[in-house]
Amino acid sequence: MSTHIEHSFHSVELCNKLVSEGVKSEAIKDDIKRNKEHLQIMLSNQEFADALTSQQRTDIDNCITASETFLAG
Repeated sequence: MSTHIEHSFHSVELCNKLVSEGVKSEAIKDDIKRNKEHLQIMLSNQEFADALTSQQRTDIDNCITASETFLAG
């Protein structure tokens, strides 16, 4: 499960980086949307969700929220 968590945090890092840069091209929006959806799918897997530390869960939740806000704007 640690590999899945590690790969998910690649998505977190990418989304956070792109959101912080603030460029809203269609390609960047697509990257953010795809990675955000990946995180949501992973969280729907109970085994994955249960393996996260509380900080990891917070980081993923914050990333999803920031990504949704970015995409809505």
